[in-house]
Amino acid sequence: MASSIGPVFTAIVSMPAARAARIPSGAFSGCGNISGELVIPNNVTTIDSNAFSYASTNTGYAGLQMSKVTSIVFGEGLKTIYSGNYSYNNPFYGFSGVKEITFKSTTVPSGAGGYGFLRYANESLETVYVPAESYSAYVSALSGSVNKARIVASGNNEDFVVTDGTLVLYTGEGGDIEIPAGVESVGQSAFQNCKTITSVKFNDELKSIGNYAFSGCTSLTSVEFNEKLETIGSYVFSGCTAFAGELTITKNIISIGDYAFSGCTALTGS
Repeated sequence: MASSIGPVFTAIVSMPAARAARIPSGAFSGCGNISGELVIPNNVTTIDSNAFSYASTNTGYAGLQMSKVTSIVFGEGLKTIYSGNYSYNNPFYGFSGVKEITFKSTTVPSGAGGYGFLRYANESLETVYVPAESYSAYVSALSGSVNKARIVASGNNEDFVVTDGTLVLYTGEGGDIEIPAGVESVGQSAFQNCKTITSVKFNDELKSIGNYAFSGCTSLTSVEFNEKLETIGSYVFSGCTAFAGELTITKNIISIGDYAFSGCTALTGS
C-alpha cells in the first residue's frame, strides 16, 4: 500500500525516495497560514481531494484556505491530481495567491488540465513552467485552463522554438513580431497570454494557426495575414482586446475555428 506523505513548504524534507507516496484527503485542510512556496516531493504520485483545501464555499471560512501560497512545484513522480465534480473538493481550492506553478514530470498528470485544479488556483497565476520535452503535451492539456498565465518550457533560451516547421513557443521580449522563414504552422498556445507583442507579420509559407495561438495577447493591435494561410484554429485571437482596425480574411482561408476572434472588441473590417 502506498504511504502518505506531507509536502514541503519552504525547504526540502528528506523522504524515503524509493517508496511511492500519496497525499491523502484533508491532510492539510484548514492550514490557512501556510505561505510561500509549496513543493511536492518527487516520490508523491497522487494528491487526493481537499489535500490542501478546506471543503467549504462559505466565505466565513476563507481564512482556512491557503491563499498565502505564492508558488507550487510538482515533483517528477506525480501522476494524479484529484479532479471531481465539485470545486470545493479540489485539493487546491482557495489557492488565490499562486503566481507560479512548475511541473517536473515528463508525463502530464491526470487532473492537471480541463476542469482540474488550475480552474480553482489561477486567479493570480502568471506562469506555468513545464519540461521542454513535454511542452506540446502540457499545452494540449492546459491551454483552456490557465486563464491569463503563460505556459513556458523550462530551460529554453530561444526566442522562437521551431520543430519540424511548427513554431511551438515564443519567449522573446515582444514588440513587432515576424514569423521566421520556414515556419508553416504556429502551434497551439505558441504566443498565448504574451502581453508584450504589438503586431504580427506572417511569412509567405504559413498555412495554419493552432488553437489559442495568440489568445490573451492584450497588446496585439494588428496582424498581417499571408495569401497561403488556410486554417485558423479555435480561440486563436480570443481576448485580444487591442486588436483594432480592419481585419481582412484572405481568399485561401478555408477554416476558422470556434471563438477564433471572440472578445476582439476593437475590430472592424470584412
